[in-house]
Amino acid sequence: MTMNPSDVRSPTPSVGASVHYVSEGSPLLPDGSQRYPSVCRAAIVTEVPQIQVPEGNLASLCVVNPTGLFFRADVAYAEETTPGTWHYPCAG
Repeated sequence: MTMNPSDVRSPTPSVGASVHYVSEGSPLLPDGSQRYPSVCRAAIVTEVPQIQVPEGNLASLCVVNPTGLFFRADVAYAEETTPGTWHYPCAG
């Protein structure tokens, strides 16, 4: 049986799992650059909501930044590095 890629959901994360959070970065400047570009940051899953949305798995995260910790609730999963989402670290 062939599965449509849109039918495949990410594995549900568990509390304490290490994941990556993609920061949103700062707004674009008039010249098109960003003072702080979007980057991957280490994060730890702090909560997994009981009810998940059909589009993907949500998780609350503690994001580890060079300047401190950032807490974000109900962050959506994305396979791509989409700003404001989480994903599993790449193997390698």
